[in-house]
Amino acid sequence: MKTIFYTTAAVLALSGAAFAQTVTGPTALPGDSATAHQNNNATSERGGVGFAKALDSAGGGGIDETAHAHIIGKVRATANVPPTAGRGATAGGAFTASVNPQLNNASVQFQIGNDNQSVNIQTGSKQESATVQKGNDNIAIISQKTQSNEAAIAQDGLRNNTAIFQDGIDNAGAAAVNGNDNVTVMLQRGNDNMAAQAIDGSNNKAVVYQHQGDNTSAQLQLGNYNTSFISQGGGITQTMAAIDGTPRTVSLPTGVSVAGATVGNAFRNSAASMQVSNNNVSAIVQQGNQNEAVNYQN
Repeated sequence: MKTIFYTTAAVLALSGAAFAQTVTGPTALPGDSATAHQNNNATSERGGVGFAKALDSAGGGGIDETAHAHIIGKVRATANVPPTAGRGATAGGAFTASVNPQLNNASVQFQIGNDNQSVNIQTGSKQESATVQKGNDNIAIISQKTQSNEAAIAQDGLRNNTAIFQDGIDNAGAAAVNGNDNVTVMLQRGNDNMAAQAIDGSNNKAVVYQHQGDNTSAQLQLGNYNTSFISQGGGITQTMAAIDGTPRTVSLPTGVSVAGATVGNAFRNSAASMQVSNNNVSAIVQQGNQNEAVNYQN
């Protein structure tokens, strides 16, 4: 059985059979596409502007867990993207930081501007991370535990704040942010999770929490004052600490309510949220088996 509640574009699916979700063509504006396929991929894309893609080897032509966020011509963040399978981040098209696959841990940070803060913390093995920040007063933190995780953050603007925390094996996270006063958070526990977030605008918030493994998430926000939340573990709030003790919390956006959201084992879930224009609010909560969800707003 699948239960769905809609409140200001909120989706709650606690268990049930799988079926692919797609919003494209005449249903959306030309060039817009949002797709979700369980244990395969989730994508949010506006043609010629940008995209957020989370791709899995189950249906991606041999692609390993991949996260790719790109605001075209502005910022780009990739984690484990073919054909080179390198890990990297690009900001502004001219400044690049990248890390190739390693037997040990490796990280690179590149900052241009004033009063930017960047932290990369890794324990375990075969971890790669890259951070690029251009502008002023930006904050980025990547924390990775266990093995074979990849993360990339690219930020261009003022007072942006991005965090990627990953604890498990073969997780991929990528965030590309252009504009001012944006907040993005990714908390991933378990194995083979992917999350990608791309933002172009100001005062946007995008958060995701994934529990267990094989969850997939993609978000794209173009505009101002948009808020998006994806859980996939069934909970509406979650706190996870980085290796150094720095906490980050995922919580349900103000103005959205869901009923019956309980924490449980999540498996083979996929979610894609795409918001264009201003003042949109979205929430996707999934727990159970083989769920998909698409949330497109314009």
